[in-house]
Amino acid sequence: MKRKEKQDTPTSLESSPLGGLAFFRSVEPGPLARLEEETVLRECRRGQVLFYKGEVPGHLVCILEGHLKLLKVDGQGREIVIRFLGPGDVTGFRPMLAGEVSAAVAECVSPARLAMVPRAAFLRLVEECPAFSRSLLALLARELKESEERWLERSSDSAEERVRRFLIQLGRFQGEGFQADGVRVTVPKQEIALAADVTPFTLSRILGRLAALGVVKVEPRALVIRMSQLLMPETCS
Repeated sequence: MKRKEKQDTPTSLESSPLGGLAFFRSVEPGPLARLEEETVLRECRRGQVLFYKGEVPGHLVCILEGHLKLLKVDGQGREIVIRFLGPGDVTGFRPMLAGEVSAAVAECVSPARLAMVPRAAFLRLVEECPAFSRSLLALLARELKESEERWLERSSDSAEERVRRFLIQLGRFQGEGFQADGVRVTVPKQEIALAADVTPFTLSRILGRLAALGVVKVEPRALVIRMSQLLMPETCS
């Protein structure tokens, strides 16, 4: 993977940007205010990398606006998207808690406005706020359960079901504007195939079927996903 510059534009910290995030809901006003004194808001561009695999994240990344993707690179250098993140989501805390390097790359898929919490400030909050520590344990348990469920789904679902699920993710998290009742996404088809664990030929066949059903419109550099039809059970048969 070609490394990209991690440039961004700091902005002034607005009134309680962290207070509106569910991630910090269990934190009392005093500790939250101290945390926000060390937090910096950043405006990031599409394609900007926030941290790489093998790095120790220096900041907890809190998404206020925009979308990110977490991806891994396989042994052949192919990028595989493992998750999309949107407003209200937080990333980078698991390697911090484990004292490990990141296993994934975090990259903006749209212009994004982020609250960056320094690693030391986050770890201090974990130590000083028992309620927050308990909420983190509950969050980690939920994410582990979701990861297990996704693994079971991938092992039992058909190729088309996996493609559909990923297209639904794309439509929700990377839509770039409406066309009729659809959203336009610009993720490369090779990336979709890798994320859905199908071959490029199988993906082309599935997209052709979905296009015939009016679920997607295939453009040279984009897909228009008609979410209302993609979610209808009768188009799955």
